[in-house]
Amino acid sequence: MHGRPIAHDAHRTLKDDEGPLLRIDAEGYHLFWVERGQRNPTFSTRDPEDMIFQIVSDSAFWAGVG
Repeated sequence: MHGRPIAHDAHRTLKDDEGPLLRIDAEGYHLFWVERGQRNPTFSTRDPEDMIFQIVSDSAFWAGVG
């Protein structure tokens, strides 16, 4: 899965430095960072609250860096 577009991502255009991508499937919630057309997994969970916490934490961090 790392670095390869999969069939159900075909509708997306993976541009350079596109940013975060959230995928939801039968195995849970998966957060990826897309950079230079490559998907790099950063976090996976089955708990939606854990995913929300991760997204808010990342957003707060990057808001403070900028």
